[in-house]
Amino acid sequence: MNTYQICKLLPDYEARIGEISQPYDCEDDYTAVSIVGTTLAEFSAYVSAISATGAKLYMENEVVGNRFVTFLVTDAEGTEYTVHLTYYPIRGNARVIWGKKGFLPVQDDAVFASGDHRTSVLQYTRNGVWNDQPATGAPGMANIITLADGSFILIDGGPRQRERHYTKTFVDGEWVDATPDEEHDCDKLYRLLCERTPEGQKPVITAWFITHAHSDHVDLAGDFLRKYKDKVEVRLAAYNLPDPLKHPIKNEPSEILHVTLQHIVKGFEIAGATHWKLHAGQRMSFPGCEVEILHTHEDYFPKSYAWGNHTGSAFRFKFKGKTYMVLGDCESDICHQMFYKYGSYLKSDILQPTHHGANGGSTDLNTVIDPDICLWTVDAWRFHTDGRMLGYQRGYEYNWVLRNDEFKVRQHYHNSEDTEIFMDEK
Repeated sequence: MNTYQICKLLPDYEARIGEISQPYDCEDDYTAVSIVGTTLAEFSAYVSAISATGAKLYMENEVVGNRFVTFLVTDAEGTEYTVHLTYYPIRGNARVIWGKKGFLPVQDDAVFASGDHRTSVLQYTRNGVWNDQPATGAPGMANIITLADGSFILIDGGPRQRERHYTKTFVDGEWVDATPDEEHDCDKLYRLLCERTPEGQKPVITAWFITHAHSDHVDLAGDFLRKYKDKVEVRLAAYNLPDPLKHPIKNEPSEILHVTLQHIVKGFEIAGATHWKLHAGQRMSFPGCEVEILHTHEDYFPKSYAWGNHTGSAFRFKFKGKTYMVLGDCESDICHQMFYKYGSYLKSDILQPTHHGANGGSTDLNTVIDPDICLWTVDAWRFHTDGRMLGYQRGYEYNWVLRNDEFKVRQHYHNSEDTEIFMDEK
């Protein structure tokens, strides 16, 4: 039997043939280790060993055999820590993640049942995606979720808006010259929130989720938080983002990525938001909506990061009618990992196809999600003409199963148009 010392705070982990990783800096004063070649019985014994120390069980969750357990542990000085444990049986993999206690989510059926507003998901267009000629600019991602109490969940935001360029748009089957709207992207986001908020009240962003810290996903958010910090209330900043200076990105400039990360992190601090550090297996209830965290970078280490997209998170929103799967820009090996861990459990009504329908993706994952609706985070030009998004270009077959009506007739929407889908009914 092998005995592995995790940290002074916790008992040792015992495994007959397991192998432990080096400690991994998860950022925000959190650390993790991964143990491979360990059994469910060994993991369960470790959970019992922690419980026997007097640790307080905060959360326990099982998803198709995958186990997630959260304890609260107090050290000799009285400092309280969160210990998050995961076990993925198909990989024989246990993970132990610990750090000083911060915000922890609550799953509450009464909260989910509350509120009388119609819930919806809005994918809205932004001028920032017009900054380059068609098929070259990063299209970013932006969602507004309206909750049943009239507050909002936001996802990412998009790129920073700079100078405007002439481009083309797809109208009645023809490409015509067009110019972006004169309204600035930050102002449009504020307007959309105000239009959905009772007159005279300040818009409330209950949670702002960030999938990963690429500029085309977070720069608008960072700018908005600085410009409108006094005109909106931002309660939660929901993300788990590693620092590229500590974990270099092989094919991207880590220094620039670090600046982008700090832009959004400081933006949330300026707005006074509480940080919710996401961990796989967590669930949180909101009025008319529940979110489930399916993947973070803590599930990817000790592999190194080839691209910033390897640091991304994935989560699913469940409403009273529909479900919405958000993959952000998760790379293909993350998508494969999610398929093997969760399988058909991932079936969802709406899918945001990963990485704008470009690099990344998994035929297996798209097949089990099997959406009725796809929200493509890509402009009309690429949606209608790019062989990658259409799925016929070699290596992009994972989009073929979404776009080919012979498999299933689905509804498709791109982000050159505002699209709002009501979620409180099928």
